[in-house]
Amino acid sequence: MPSVCFYFQVHQPYRLRHYSFFDIGHNHIYEDDEANRSIMRKVAQKCYLPMNDLLYRQIKRHDGAFKVCFSFSGVFIDQMVQFAPDVLESFQKLVDTGCVEVLSETYAHTLAFLFSMDEFRAQIDEHDRLVKKYFNVTPTAFRNTELIYTCRRIRLLLKNYRLSDDIAFRFSNRAWEEYPLSAEKYTSWLFSLNGQGETINLFMDYETFGEHQWEVTGIFDFMEALPGMVLKNKDFSFATPTEVAEHCSPMARLDIPRFISWADAERDLSAWRGNDLQDDAL
Repeated sequence: MPSVCFYFQVHQPYRLRHYSFFDIGHNHIYEDDEANRSIMRKVAQKCYLPMNDLLYRQIKRHDGAFKVCFSFSGVFIDQMVQFAPDVLESFQKLVDTGCVEVLSETYAHTLAFLFSMDEFRAQIDEHDRLVKKYFNVTPTAFRNTELIYTCRRIRLLLKNYRLSDDIAFRFSNRAWEEYPLSAEKYTSWLFSLNGQGETINLFMDYETFGEHQWEVTGIFDFMEALPGMVLKNKDFSFATPTEVAEHCSPMARLDIPRFISWADAERDLSAWRGNDLQDDAL
């Protein structure tokens, strides 16, 4: 029975304030707390609070058959605590349903994996302590920043980039030949993959909903309708990454000699290491 695995990345970076030459040696405050607060509150109203409420209603409506997964960066958790405790409470409410998995990742959403395994492990430990503290769960699956990886002996879930990007990037594109994208049409695409694998992995930024794709595009209506349409087909279900890893058989062995990511069209490291200036900074 194929499963649909929804995974949402949730991250907000710390914004830096304007720091002039004359501040050097005199002012050691580098972050712009007002910008951090205002951006968090803006995205909370447009995305986090309404979408969390939508997901909670769907989980209850389908008696736990609808499941999703989140990956919160540690700095996002810290900013929720500082600027948006109502958002933290709404995410906690979701996790408490038992139908929402929380993934492990690096605390600061960093590229530590590329440079220092000690720093990489330390950030994972710091992140997982935050998850345990605020959500009372211990992560059992891991996602690296921007899905950067080379293969080792691990169970690896691959993003279906076409179906994921149909929601994340093309949903409101009027020039797209499939516009407008309805839940009925999208569900038919999912069903067309029956027999081609045990899981369909839909991975995307959570800010897709309401922030990148505004409410006026119909993105919330789309997600309100989608779970019920998928579950009408008895061959399909929803699953979290750990459930997929536990219940599905590996389909192939992959040789990944160079780093791959989910960033940009190139899907490599060029977003961060694409020129000499970036390499010098790193």
